[in-house]
Amino acid sequence: LLDKGREMEKKPAHQGLRKDLDRIQTQWDKLKREIVDRQTRLQTAMVHCRKYTKAQESFLPWLSEAEERLAKLPAAAFTKKEVEKQLRELQQIRNDIWKRSGEYENNKTLGETFISACDIDQEIVRKQLDSMKERWDRLNNEVLSQVEFYETTARKLGDFAERVRAVETPLQRCEERLQDALSAPPAAAAEAVARLTV
Repeated sequence: LLDKGREMEKKPAHQGLRKDLDRIQTQWDKLKREIVDRQTRLQTAMVHCRKYTKAQESFLPWLSEAEERLAKLPAAAFTKKEVEKQLRELQQIRNDIWKRSGEYENNKTLGETFISACDIDQEIVRKQLDSMKERWDRLNNEVLSQVEFYETTARKLGDFAERVRAVETPLQRCEERLQDALSAPPAAAAEAVARLTV
C-alpha cells in the first residue's frame, strides 16, 4: 500500500499524498513494534509456563503422597515401641519435606515469574500457588506438631519407665520378705510382717 502510494505521489495529480503516507508509515511502524513486543512477551510467557507446569507436575504428586502418608498414620499410641515407630515415620516425612523445600520454593518462584510474564490467566496461577502454599504449610505444621507430641510422649514414657524400675526392685525385695514371713511360724511371721517396709 505504501509502495503504491509513493508511486502515485510522483504523479502531479496526487501531490498531497505525502502527509497521508507519512501517517500510515508511522502507524504501520508502531503496529510492527507492538506485534514484535507482543510476540516476545508471548514466547517468554510460554517458556515460563512450561517451566512452571513441569515443576508442578513433579511437586504436586509428591505433596499429595506426603499428605496421604500423614493421614494414614495410626492414631496416637502409648507404648514406647509404638511411639518410637510413629516418631520414626514422622521424622521420615519431615526429612522428605526438608528435602523438597527447595523444590517448593522453586515452584513458588516459577509461578510468580509466570504470573509477571502473563497478561491474562494470572488469577488461575495465583490460586494454584495459594493452594500449594496452604497445603505445604498445613503439612509442615501438622508434621511438626505430631513430632513434638510424640517426642514429648516418648520422653514421658521414658521417665515413667525409670520410675517403675526405681520402685520394682524394693517392691520385689518386700514381696520376698513377706513370702519368707508367711512361711515362718505364726509368732515370728507376725513380727516379720510388722517390720516390712518398702
